[in-house]
Amino acid sequence: MWQSSEIHAFTLLNTIYLHCPTASLAPFLSTLFTLLLQRMTESVKESRTTRYVRLFLHSNCVFASKHGGALLHQTLEALTPSLVNMIVKNIWSQNIAALATHYGQGVENKLTLIGGTVLLSESPAAAQDGEVWTILVKSMIALLSASSIAAPTLHLHDGDDEPMFHEPTSGGDGVYSKLVFANLPAMTDIRPDIPSAGAFFVQGLAAFLKSNPGHMTFIQTKLDANEVKGLQTACQQHGVALG
Repeated sequence: MWQSSEIHAFTLLNTIYLHCPTASLAPFLSTLFTLLLQRMTESVKESRTTRYVRLFLHSNCVFASKHGGALLHQTLEALTPSLVNMIVKNIWSQNIAALATHYGQGVENKLTLIGGTVLLSESPAAAQDGEVWTILVKSMIALLSASSIAAPTLHLHDGDDEPMFHEPTSGGDGVYSKLVFANLPAMTDIRPDIPSAGAFFVQGLAAFLKSNPGHMTFIQTKLDANEVKGLQTACQQHGVALG
């Protein structure tokens, strides 16, 4: 995958996730995630906060928002045991701010929040490992905080220095020019049944803590003051009590 076209490739992939039934995707998931992870391994050799890594994490949330966190966990673990733990601890933890910055508004923010929430609620890795769960909670709080800030202007460059398309070394035609100046389509909201992703997050968090009360310790000891304030504000806004 060319770095210059990564965002377009993930736009196509996310559209497939959102509109294909789970049963239709199932036979291809192993191959699909293997290819995605191979590319991520190459990307991480350069930096754990590359654009590809951010796009990959966001895409995982989009997948989970439609097909469930349990299936995402099952698919990744079938490839490599403890892969979810490794991705969250080594990669996701380094990209909390980047996810919030680039997916802080609109439908993308909503689906990232929903997908991350179902992952931390349904993945055995989150229930069994407090560090994994805490990283996901921190990421969801950051996304909530970002969604309360005025929407930024979106650019085709996706906030990175590298242009989305390189100038052709030779030739070129009108079709290429159209690609260069094309606008990315808006993501479809396939979860109209969830009007508020913020409410979905705090309600899911409360339900998880009811079943796993020991994780309340991580809320009390691992979140910083701003994260605690953001979580308290969301809980008050949606009438949810934790613990």
